[in-house]
Amino acid sequence: MPDSELLSPAQPCERVPGLTVRKLASQRQRPGGPSFYTPTPQTVVYDRAEHLSSLRAQQRTHTDRFGARS
Repeated sequence: MPDSELLSPAQPCERVPGLTVRKLASQRQRPGGPSFYTPTPQTVVYDRAEHLSSLRAQQRTHTDRFGARS
C-alpha cells in the first residue's frame, strides 16, 4: 500500500450517491465488498484505488437480477 491515498469510511460515501457509512459497514460483513484496512481496532480505512476498483467491478449492462457484468 505504498503511496496510497487512504480514505475514511465517510469519504467514499461523499462520492457515491446512495452509499452511507452504515451500508459500507454492512459490506464489510460479507464477501464481495470493497477491501479495507484496520490499522487499529477502532479504525477502518479504505485504499482509494482499491475502492474504485471494487466499484468498477459492480458495473452492470442491464438491470436483470443476475445481470451480466461488463
